[in-house]
Amino acid sequence: MARIIYSALVTKISGSIAGTTFQKNAYGHTVKSKATMVRPAAPLQNSRKILFSAATKGWNSLSSAQKDSYNVYASTRPQFAKNNPSSQLSGFAIFCKWHMLEMLRAGNIAINTTISGSYNSVDLYSNVSIVENGAFIDFSVDFFTGDSAIWCLFFISRPFRPGENFIGSKVRYLFYKPNADFNVDIRSAYTSLWGNAPAPGDRLALTAVQIEKTQPFIINRTQFIIEVIAGA
Repeated sequence: MARIIYSALVTKISGSIAGTTFQKNAYGHTVKSKATMVRPAAPLQNSRKILFSAATKGWNSLSSAQKDSYNVYASTRPQFAKNNPSSQLSGFAIFCKWHMLEMLRAGNIAINTTISGSYNSVDLYSNVSIVENGAFIDFSVDFFTGDSAIWCLFFISRPFRPGENFIGSKVRYLFYKPNADFNVDIRSAYTSLWGNAPAPGDRLALTAVQIEKTQPFIINRTQFIIEVIAGA
């Protein structure tokens, strides 16, 4: 999919031509190959639909004053669409985006009706590694700040083929941690996601999403491609 920026001579294209679709949504114009729907009711897709539905219901349950507070927050601390940095998200959009990640992290549906706490800044990663140590697959992350004020959600892929580098939506949710240095064995969790544990030499894609604990703000989304190495 590509984002379209029109010139002064061309202001709008819509419809499909030879399998290529031009369309517009709230966050801009796109052009992409017409998708072939495959397993639209897959378990992972259904789980995301459930989260979005729960977030939408949560927004509808807010009072007018509570919705206004989210809209004011959206205007005073702007966040932007992932694929169109010039498109600012509405109060509804940031409410749903943050709550979907928070529900995925917490494993339950809890709605924050008020915005509290202080602003946090992105905490950069000083080291990210995956090491096979016998029966263990050790996933290690070190942070520069590490003040535990942020939730970090990690998504991981199956092994990539040689030369494959585009991550897109090829990752699945692994777990979350506060932004404090950690080293955990992910063999069981990874096998539950993808069927087999990774081996030394495998290239894995990793997406790390930092969200604030008390405010509806997605601080940072970072992507890596990491080679699994053999332990000493």
